[in-house]
Amino acid sequence: MSRPRALRGIAIPALALLVGCDDPALKPFAASLDAWDDGREALEDGRPADAVTAFATARTHDPGSVAIRLWEAKALADAGALEEADARLSELVHADPAVGVAWYNRAAYRARANRLPEAAADLSQALTLGARSALEAADDPDFAAALAHPAFAGILPAQPLEATVTGPDGAVYVGSRYTLEFTISALPAAEISIERSGADPGCLRLQRIVQDDHGEAGRTTRRLAVDLRAEGPCDSTLGPFVVTAGGARLSLDPVSVKIEAPPGALPVTPLRPLAGTVPVPSALAPPDAGFAARRADVGVLAMGRPDRAIVGAGKPPDVLLEWRVDGQTRATGGWWYATGALALTAEGWAETVP
Repeated sequence: MSRPRALRGIAIPALALLVGCDDPALKPFAASLDAWDDGREALEDGRPADAVTAFATARTHDPGSVAIRLWEAKALADAGALEEADARLSELVHADPAVGVAWYNRAAYRARANRLPEAAADLSQALTLGARSALEAADDPDFAAALAHPAFAGILPAQPLEATVTGPDGAVYVGSRYTLEFTISALPAAEISIERSGADPGCLRLQRIVQDDHGEAGRTTRRLAVDLRAEGPCDSTLGPFVVTAGGARLSLDPVSVKIEAPPGALPVTPLRPLAGTVPVPSALAPPDAGFAARRADVGVLAMGRPDRAIVGAGKPPDVLLEWRVDGQTRATGGWWYATGALALTAEGWAETVP
């Protein structure tokens, strides 16, 4: 279970070392630890009123603990006593204005109470102190209803997901590369997916997808270069697209597809329709630097160690996939168009996808 917001960024008091200590001077701290354990258990069990009592007891034994004050305020807020939670945190920020988590939690509780201008001011101070990133705050349910409020303009992004897609600037000639470029900024742990709708332009063949991730300031920016080959003339669009990251969702407009060919060029050979899902290499890569494979809408996807080439039924993939982090390749693999079972192999690994 994840820790309540109250303790993120605040070290838990080193009370566990005191358990069983015979020094009378340290017995109050051991009692504080016992009460703190009772309070945390009550919160986890959905008993915030009991947690309030327990944390108040812990505070009487250790009145200088910042962490216990944060826990007590959280218990009060969860019990619906927002004014009392606000008062506890106000005492804390007055005593030590550098406790960024206290500013952040007071902002959240004031947002719950619909005191939005005050919440925005507190949140701005919390972000300045590094308690959270703006993207993490935008993903916090306490601020979900406040994102459109003028007081939060310039403090929080409109949502915890930012994404764009661009295509070539102008026409591309038959036989050339046509590249879609997605830029997606979201929380580091958010799993990304990209879905396409709309008509298939009928003139493009997918060849390669390269993803490069870069993390900073509490977010990860993922850049995906989707390389397609222009196989015949057309004047159409590709998309629209829907990008999701965790619980956030964003729609992107279609991009123009204009492929030109010299006069008298042969008509395009019928192409395989482009799939409705754009594979995201990082979402396919195994976390343990091994190998992973699964069936997709059309065919089989597989990713693994970059030093071990994967083949399917003895053949390289129809579409190459690569995942990079700050320019360094983390995993490679591919997409095989296969309607039946596919035997995948790499040095030291084999798997058949039914």
